[in-house]
Amino acid sequence: MIIFGGTDGTTLTIDFSAATLQCTGPRKHFRGYKYVGEFSDGAYVTWAVSDKEVVIETDALGLVPYFIYRCDNKAIISDSLIKILDLCPSNIAVDWAALAVFLRLGHHIGDDTPFNEIKRLPANSIVTISHNRFTVNKKPSSPIDIRPTSLSGAIENYASIFDSTICGIVENLDRELIQPLSGGRDSRHILAALMKAGSRPSICVTQALSPPQRNDDVTVSKLICCIFRPIVTAHSV
Repeated sequence: MIIFGGTDGTTLTIDFSAATLQCTGPRKHFRGYKYVGEFSDGAYVTWAVSDKEVVIETDALGLVPYFIYRCDNKAIISDSLIKILDLCPSNIAVDWAALAVFLRLGHHIGDDTPFNEIKRLPANSIVTISHNRFTVNKKPSSPIDIRPTSLSGAIENYASIFDSTICGIVENLDRELIQPLSGGRDSRHILAALMKAGSRPSICVTQALSPPQRNDDVTVSKLICCIFRPIVTAHSV
């Protein structure tokens, strides 16, 4: 069964200094969608606030990014780093090592952010926050069937799964097929799989960028369509 939540992010500010927990923001929140079964799956973040604690749950891969700031008796949870920074003290420290990694890789590692006191909510976890406790309990993961294989075997297996997936999508398709096509591998692979499945796109569409940006996608897409002429033609938008 699939349970659907909302699509909008939000911010929760929690103050533990009083006898009972004080919060600003929604006391219950569910963003994304969740498969309910023996092992939950999906892409979601949920939380529930009681008088004494906050319980947060994240999906297995952390596909919905939320962040948390904790200091003394205060905690802030949000899908926006900017909103957290607006509510944090002005002397929050920069994590220079995490920032250096981001500049070189284009992404952070683990739960790091550019700030020491702000972390990403950990994936596949139930996080409990109270006056004197912050606990992270990892949820059980679904079992993985690991089968030893060679590189060539893995490539062949991936290609077989991809082809069968495309065949299932286009089976009994009764409408015109238009293929977005770029210079990247993914759209080229999709086009080749469609051709193999006997579902010829009538049009391929690519994106033309404004100068001074290069238009490699347009050039490569036209070359690919020339190979399949007169089956498909390339149109740039």
